[in-house]
Amino acid sequence: QDALAVGIVERAGQLLQRRGRQLLGALAEEVGWRGYALGRLLGRSSALAASLILGALWGLWHLPLHLLEGTVQSAIPVYEFVLQQMVLAVYYTWLYNHTRGSVLVAIL
Repeated sequence: QDALAVGIVERAGQLLQRRGRQLLGALAEEVGWRGYALGRLLGRSSALAASLILGALWGLWHLPLHLLEGTVQSAIPVYEFVLQQMVLAVYYTWLYNHTRGSVLVAIL
């Protein structure tokens, strides 16, 4: 029983650590993409245009990950990943606009 309990605690710790790293990475990215760039793009263009521009840049930003074996991106064609990011950017822009500019919603 003790070994089982220790195993469960260790596994829970690993999951929390992984999720913590993901949240920190998302925090850094979203402060830049949504917190800085999106507001400026929205000042110059429509929400759709800003989203598509930001999504394309966001997808291309991750281009080096397509070259690293074992990453999620390495298994997806670049054009497909960039298109996915553009679609996600439209969604995140809608969330941003409907939460009074909250970056937190994109991070979570």
